[in-house]
Amino acid sequence: MSEKQAHITVLIGSPKGIEKSTSGRLAREITAELETANWTSEWFHAHHVLKADEAWESLIASMARSNVILLAAPLYVDSLPAPVIETLHCLSQAKSALAREDTPPRFLALLNCGFVEPGHNQFAQLMLQSFCERMGFQWADGISLGGGGMTKKRVREALQLTAAALRDDVLIPNAVEVLTRAPIMKPWMYVLGGNIMWKRQAKANGLQHKQLKARPYELPRAG
Repeated sequence: MSEKQAHITVLIGSPKGIEKSTSGRLAREITAELETANWTSEWFHAHHVLKADEAWESLIASMARSNVILLAAPLYVDSLPAPVIETLHCLSQAKSALAREDTPPRFLALLNCGFVEPGHNQFAQLMLQSFCERMGFQWADGISLGGGGMTKKRVREALQLTAAALRDDVLIPNAVEVLTRAPIMKPWMYVLGGNIMWKRQAKANGLQHKQLKARPYELPRAG
């Protein structure tokens, strides 16, 4: 690790922003550990940097001096949110501004999806790994969480192990994948909870739950 103060750039890809999003909350589990070790951090919202030149320039400057770049985002239809994809595209266009002679930064992807199985994040993680290779960054790891990013004890433990590995500039241990790969809850509980939610929403809109199966726009079958 360089003698200069270590630095992490955090890019949040949730439309809810930094303070109110699950992505921001999960990222803070990591940065809190690093800040106790005297790391500095700068936070950016992907939706904002695309609209403000000053914020974009600050993002580039922060990334250029970072030991670690952390992208935290939700999964949208098996992919990354559109503003995140656009931000990554713009960063690839600015690759020369991020080039440096010393060790390139480590890139960590922290994705969460609403499904109980974290494996749904796999395709988006491959996208980010490809971006990382194109930019010449070091791929630190891709941490995938299910259940809407619920922070159970084992998830917090995984994020703490990740932070410790980043702090010590070592490989992220296999224990992180072990702690995060299992569904956050039993699938049948997820289905039950979802059905209860839909029935409550139907009732709030003056509908009977049996009407949830209605198909008013279905075309009649020929013959």
